[in-house]
Amino acid sequence: MARLLAQGMGEELGQSFVVDNRPGAGGTLGADAVAKAAPDGYTVLLAGNPELTINPSLQEKPNYSAANDFTPIVLVAQSPNVLVAHPSLGAKSLRAA
Repeated sequence: MARLLAQGMGEELGQSFVVDNRPGAGGTLGADAVAKAAPDGYTVLLAGNPELTINPSLQEKPNYSAANDFTPIVLVAQSPNVLVAHPSLGAKSLRAA
């Protein structure tokens, strides 16, 4: 997705955009690098649920704050989420008991 956006923006704006993939830890490594980057407007994070909601809630001391270290710019895409459980769990909804 980032490479497609970079190509289109480069053609539209007449300048180069570099996509720096930082795989690992479900996107946490890349999000951490962007959170620590200089706030000069040249570093942008293309993130989804793992980087902004799931991973920070799983870490005892996250390296970044999804709420404070990033400023939303634009919604690029949406994808559905599915929560599944083994039938033996007996859960019928997400409502707390």
